[in-house]
Parts: sequence; C-alpha cells; structure tokens
Amino acid sequence: MNIKTLRVQNFKNFEDKTFEFTEGFNLIIGDNGTGKTAVLELISYFLNNFINVIGNEVDKNQNLRDFVRILGINHGETFTLEEQIPANLSAEFTINESLTNTSQSFDSQHNNSEYQNYNNQAKFVQIVQNLASEVRVGKEVIIPIISYYGTGRLWSQEQDLNREPEQITPFEELISLPGSRFDGYKNALKIAINKQWLGWLAREELVSLQRREPRKVYTAVKNAIQS
Repeated sequence: MNIKTLRVQNFKNFEDKTFEFTEGFNLIIGDNGTGKTAVLELISYFLNNFINVIGNEVDKNQNLRDFVRILGINHGETFTLEEQIPANLSAEFTINESLTNTSQSFDSQHNNSEYQNYNNQAKFVQIVQNLASEVRVGKEVIIPIISYYGTGRLWSQEQDLNREPEQITPFEELISLPGSRFDGYKNALKIAINKQWLGWLAREELVSLQRREPRKVYTAVKNAIQS
C-alpha cells in the first residue's frame, strides 16, 4: 500500500492542507503542536477502514468528530471554542498497484445530527474485498503491513480480556497456534503493545530447534528486525 496524497480540511489544526508522500520512507518534521501526530492519526483513520473491510478487528472508538478542528474565538471578556464544519478528509493511494481514492466528511449541523459521508468508497471496498478473497482461498498475494506506534506504546500493553491473568499459563503467553494472515491486523492501530508477535517468534524458534535449522520466513523477519 502506498499513500500518495492526504487532503485535510478543518480536521485537527489544519484549515486546508494537502500532503504528498513518496514511495518508501517519509519523514515529517515540525515544531511541537504543528500537527505531526495529527497527520499520522488521520492516516490511521483510513487504515482503520481498510482493516474494517478486510473483516478483522476494528477500532470502533474512532470517530471523525474527535478530529474536527476547533477554533478559539475572543468575544471581548469571553472566550469560546467552535467546531469548524463541515470538515473533509480525502486520500489517494494504491493497493497492489491499483489506484483508489476515498473521502469522508463530518457536519454535526446536518439535519441536527452527526453524519459521516463516504464518497468514492465503492472502488476502494471492491479492491480490498477482492484482496481478502484471494487470501482466503490461498493465493500468493501481497497484503500491506500496517502498524501504528504512539509515544506511549512502551508503557502500554494489551491484555487478554477473555480470561483472567491467573488462567493464562506462562507457556500460553509465548506460544500461539497458527492463525489467519489477517491476524496481523488485530490491534495494529492501537498504541498498546500486543504480545501476539512474541508468540509467533517463540513458535518459530521451537520449530527451528526441532528442524535444526530456521525456516526462511523466520530468518527474513529476524534480519528485517536487525536491519
């Protein structure tokens, strides 16, 4: 997946701003409070939609209203905070060389209720659904690696909400059974550390010891981490 452009109107601290990205590594530089993290948060919103179409876990707490630009206005001796609406968010990107674009808008005054308007979604949804179908029937297709890191990630760990901590053995904490390729998208956009990847590494290490040689995919992952 290659994100080509992101246009922001009345979201976060941007009145109207277009960002263009290049293939490969992109570095965003700016003073504190100028919107570096905001750009990443808005991109994560689109990525959340991608994961939702795939059919895996989705962060239902994400709401466009949380991103709406707020303007402080002086009225003599009083001060108010006003939502700047309507707010629009659009992006253009490629998924496995297929160009697509999607846009969403927010206006809390439309019919006296909140609404999210999804434009140009049909092509986006179709591309992602086709990709997911190919994965589920075992075709060798490339799916995007998606991961989002916040500054608090080091101190926040995802807990197993289905069982009490005393019910989870130390062995189970490390070893996990094989799962779907889409499992990598679980909690991918949450800042909390997920121990699922540790389970994969532990399982691959055991397989390597049993076979007396590591599998190629395990070697590739370790080399990527070291690089």
